Amino acid sequence: MTKLLLKNGDELRSHIALKGHSLKSFSNLLGVNNNYLSAILKKRRHPSPMLAKKISNELDSKIEDFFYTDIVHKS
Repeated sequence: MTKLLLKNGDELRSHIALKGHSLKSFSNLLGVNNNYLSAILKKRRHPSPMLAKKISNELDSKIEDFFYTDIVHKS
């Protein structure tokens, strides 16, 4: 299984603000709960690839600008 991990929550938060959004308005734009977005920014939760793509698209960026992959092996 592959997880997408946030590189830097503060950097992502800054990009959201520079686009003129609060966390609440940005989470509404993405169609997710504000608490869920906040947990992603604090690295407590990991976004799905689809959500990571939505975040990146809304910020006119690439997924790899904000996220990296981690392969998890289950035994």
